[in-house]
Amino acid sequence: MGALCKAATLRIGGLALLLALLPSARAFATGRACVARAGAPARRCRALAAGARAADADVDVAVVGAGLGGLAAAAILTQRYGKTVGVFEAHDTVGGVAHAFKAGGFHFDAGPTIVLGCGGAPGPAGAVSPLRQVLDATGVADAIEWLPYDRWGMIVPATEAPECDGRWDLVLGAGAFERGALARFGGPHALAEFAALREATAPLAAGAQIPTLAMRSDGWSLLPLLRHTAPVRALLAHGASVPTGPFAPFLAGERAGGIGAGVRDAWLLAWLDALAFSLSGLPAARTPAAAMAAVLQQLHGKCGAQLDYPTGGFGAIARALAGAVDGSARACAARGGGELALRRTGSFVRCRARVASIDVEGGRARGVTLSSGARVTARDGVICNAPVWALDALLSGGGNGGAPVDETLRSFSQRASRAEMTRSFLHLHVGLDSAGLDLTELRAHYTVMRSGLLSADPCAELNMIAVSCPSVIDSTLAPAGKMVLHAYGAGNEPYELWADERRGSAPYERRKVERAQALWEAVERVIPDARARAEVALVGSPLTHEAFNRRPRGTYGAAAEALLADGRTPCSRLVLCGDGVFPGIGVPAVALSGASAANALVDPLRHWAELDALDRERAAAVAAAAAAAGTAS
Repeated sequence: MGALCKAATLRIGGLALLLALLPSARAFATGRACVARAGAPARRCRALAAGARAADADVDVAVVGAGLGGLAAAAILTQRYGKTVGVFEAHDTVGGVAHAFKAGGFHFDAGPTIVLGCGGAPGPAGAVSPLRQVLDATGVADAIEWLPYDRWGMIVPATEAPECDGRWDLVLGAGAFERGALARFGGPHALAEFAALREATAPLAAGAQIPTLAMRSDGWSLLPLLRHTAPVRALLAHGASVPTGPFAPFLAGERAGGIGAGVRDAWLLAWLDALAFSLSGLPAARTPAAAMAAVLQQLHGKCGAQLDYPTGGFGAIARALAGAVDGSARACAARGGGELALRRTGSFVRCRARVASIDVEGGRARGVTLSSGARVTARDGVICNAPVWALDALLSGGGNGGAPVDETLRSFSQRASRAEMTRSFLHLHVGLDSAGLDLTELRAHYTVMRSGLLSADPCAELNMIAVSCPSVIDSTLAPAGKMVLHAYGAGNEPYELWADERRGSAPYERRKVERAQALWEAVERVIPDARARAEVALVGSPLTHEAFNRRPRGTYGAAAEALLADGRTPCSRLVLCGDGVFPGIGVPAVALSGASAANALVDPLRHWAELDALDRERAAAVAAAAAAAGTAS
């Protein structure tokens, strides 16, 4: 399955409370498309390109990595706080595992395929998705047009659902799942067990009421939460440790608060494992309880949840955030109302600029050194959006003048490097001729269970295959009469099968063809003659994912139990963000961790004042939307 994304995290001292919904499926670009970089002042760009060894650039904050977490942090620091930020990315394009690329005239998403809660006008409580909240706060929400839809297709072996030839839809909204798939495939107690599970986990979903911009990864994390005492009390209803713990006690009925006796129905258990695997790369029992609570509440709630796809593909999100960093984008309703040019503070994003080391002096992060030898001084600190497994190497990369790294910091970084990794990916990007196909009969997204949902482990190797068909709702992704498909196994491809291969070698190419047969079979369950129609077909392996996105072992991300509690480190002014930090894997989750990291480098009173400004902007946006609706009626 692709990504249904929603996350909210509450941190009280050492407490981290996660609410996340079906994150993005991690991926890579098999092409080398170069997105236009967010601009920097010409003098600074030339200095960095020249690789001079003096202090080639001075910024307030240096950000390692232009993944969505790093871009979110940089955009917030620039647009909300007026900071000068430099973002340094080793790849030739922005977006990290959520970047996009073009091949043969087709536009492909490298990773995420669907998100939830990003479209539509903000309500009185604001947007639900942390990603949308970041886009709103940084003034670039209007740079993205969201295309909504309300279901995805499920394809299982015909023997599991012979009456519908193994094909059915998961429809979002109150009662739709209960009246549809659960009533059809579940046992006699499935409906009651599902209702009890939703009721028992409902308090954990209260974190959605806490704004993403209220989060901060430092010792002042409690202060902004004083503005939101009601959802905090609801989150703590089960006890402080439950939301960050695994979902296993809820499945067993141990945390039901007297409601029900857990889940015993075999089909419902298999379905929950499938949802959880999309979320975390792990079965439901090992997935954070609050994450599963968000799944149960958001997919099946009363508010008419919808899936969203950004026109032009997911690369539009990274480009919008990069545009917020350098102030090149324009959007409506930012500070003061009307259409305004964004702030220009000299912030910039540099691609093909690999960070060799994070420079630490006197127990404080002072900047970064690039692989070219260029030094960047960061007055206020450094945000690291690189995978947590890279942190130890970055802290011992030679940029500290040979000075030894503090033992406490080294111990922390080495512990981070031992975090359990989930498995990797296998991808198939296809551009094909759609002549004669009725696209209105296709779904924008499918989940294909090759070996079965009930008859096999949903988390088994290459069992669950996502098949994204975004051309069904966005014709801009392909030339007229063509369409794009993206099939992938997220977190279910063993890296060990590829560890001894060399990219580009004949054995490696043969293995790609062999392993991709599972993906082609899944695609053919959607379009039977897809191979004959294919004009572009690109296979990406765990090694591709590892090489292009610098993901160790091509991993999906850190296992839920291995996530760092927050972005704090023993080093002053060094903050982490990304999918190795709570809330973990997923586009909105990393957007939230980026916001937390950004706020941690700002004075808490300045942060409080900015939350007041955001409240005023939200109220103005709601009033404007209501006025527009009244005029239209």
